[in-house]
Amino acid sequence: MEGRTGQQQETSCASIDRLREFLRERIGPGRRFATAREMAQELSLEPSRATILYKFLKGAEPRAGIVLEWLEKLGISVLYPEGRSDGVEYIPVFNGMTGAGEYLPSSGDGQCERIRAMDRTMLQRLNVDASRCYFLDVMGDSMEPLFSDGSTLLVDTSDNARLYPIDGKIYVVRYIDSIMVKRLQLSHDHVTLCSENPMHRPVIIPQADMDRFAVLGRVRWYSVST
Repeated sequence: MEGRTGQQQETSCASIDRLREFLRERIGPGRRFATAREMAQELSLEPSRATILYKFLKGAEPRAGIVLEWLEKLGISVLYPEGRSDGVEYIPVFNGMTGAGEYLPSSGDGQCERIRAMDRTMLQRLNVDASRCYFLDVMGDSMEPLFSDGSTLLVDTSDNARLYPIDGKIYVVRYIDSIMVKRLQLSHDHVTLCSENPMHRPVIIPQADMDRFAVLGRVRWYSVST
């Protein structure tokens, strides 16, 4: 058997790094475990498996079978595509519905439930990093006719998208206890959350309430539900 080329090894390492970062986001920041035993109890893993996962998050290399077990315990379905998959990236789909209405709360727990493929050329055209994106489903009619209830959004969560919003672009935002998708109008002393549907009035966030407001990501692509 011929050894892997340097490019193949580099690609493999990059994939492992992306998996490690994904699991850190799901397990580390979201659920901080003081010990591997605590992790085992929370995720219903055998202690030995939890120890391996604990070490993996700190930089150790895993076996593929154990990785699949972790994903299964986290409720993530792995899709096995037929044929070549060189032209696509696999992006997590979150089951927390994004409210496209006024003060609509998230209808789910925001957990990844499956993975969806997206053409790599399209992602390059959008100039987004697949590892910093996820899909979200929409409920509500405030963004009609642009997109409607049941549409799917591709959300860019990169630092640039979250920290430097652009006036007039569409974002997924959190305000107080609600998660919404709105077009932003930026001003020096307030932010306005605008709907496409004229039946929904804009939401004005004054400077005094900015600590209750956060940009979660920018909508870079969407599929329209019919």
